[in-house]
Amino acid sequence: MKTINIFVNSFPKISETFIYNKVKSLLQNDFKINLIVSKIENDSKDFYQDLSHFKNFKIVVAPINRAFDFRLLTRTFFSKYFWIITMRNNFSFKKSYKEFLHRKTLKLFNPDIIHFEFSGIGFQYLPFLDEIRDVRKVASFRGAAEKIKPLVDKKRYSDFPKFLKAIDAYHCVSGNMVEELVKFDLDRDKAMINYPSIDSENFDFLKNYVFNPEEEVKIISVGRLHWKKGIDIALLSLSKLKKEGYLFKYFLVGDGNEFEKLKFMVKNLNLENEVVFLGYKSSIEVSELLKQSQLFLLPSYSEGLSNSALEAMCSGIPIISSTAGGMSEAINDEINGFLFNTGDVNGLFLKLKIIFENKYDLRTVRLNAHKTIKEKFELKIQSYKFKKFYLEL
Repeated sequence: MKTINIFVNSFPKISETFIYNKVKSLLQNDFKINLIVSKIENDSKDFYQDLSHFKNFKIVVAPINRAFDFRLLTRTFFSKYFWIITMRNNFSFKKSYKEFLHRKTLKLFNPDIIHFEFSGIGFQYLPFLDEIRDVRKVASFRGAAEKIKPLVDKKRYSDFPKFLKAIDAYHCVSGNMVEELVKFDLDRDKAMINYPSIDSENFDFLKNYVFNPEEEVKIISVGRLHWKKGIDIALLSLSKLKKEGYLFKYFLVGDGNEFEKLKFMVKNLNLENEVVFLGYKSSIEVSELLKQSQLFLLPSYSEGLSNSALEAMCSGIPIISSTAGGMSEAINDEINGFLFNTGDVNGLFLKLKIIFENKYDLRTVRLNAHKTIKEKFELKIQSYKFKKFYLEL
């Protein structure tokens, strides 16, 4: 079976269970998996203990992230290849050491396939990818690194076509992502769409769900407190909803650098009695919070395709989402959820108001959402597509 080196930023990261699920599935299908990480998250090691039982699994910190390790420095110093690189770089030791470690990382374990789970990691190795001729190179394209980073980083923008050309195959999390990459000369024949997915067996469909706008409606958002998540849009819309006299409580799960701004907005909009900041919560805690909620809100400016939204749909929590990224590929407006145009405060307010006026059959919406997950976003479907993809690569 094939050997795959999978590159990720850190592991095990509980907010990135899709990495864990993918690795476990590939191991169960007898692929040899080497996880090359920038950092091992010691605080959540228990999260992947069951992976350690697989003999075909290794996890290592990439040499480039261990640059000051004494043993690595010593081995490098006695490497003939390092001195060849150093002479070629006119004895620039810093540049040569960095180049040596990048090349060494790419050749670890002699893989058949290298997969950068986030394209930003792949760009670090761009100058050396053409030299790896006997290895198939893959990158995943998930959202911010493709839609936001090139807007503020001229080098990233100019390097994107070169990176796409150096990669043998692309994994895109949505059709929208494919279209986003067309401007960088994407080769559509090299692109494979495989949606983010969840294990529906881990989420109980809420059979006793009750939506009563005469009582306080619990609304929840899950994700980092980052500007791209659009929480400011939610707060402005909810402020209008409050002025209409509707009762609600808005729970924000997650932390991030927008906390102070959002706290200020809450006070300024007179929403201090309606908005609750819960901070970071584990996946188990999030699951419990979903069970206590009546609406799930995803007001993002930028999105790949939200796993949290899929979990809410599977649980039977009606979801209201912006049209950002691939969300419209999961949600059919007023059929299995509700959509509003990205950044449209009034559009979100009007959607919320109509829901609060009980003008939708939420039971049918909830059932349709659950069916969508089972038919399109089930983990077994994603796992099969990845297995087939790697075998044919």
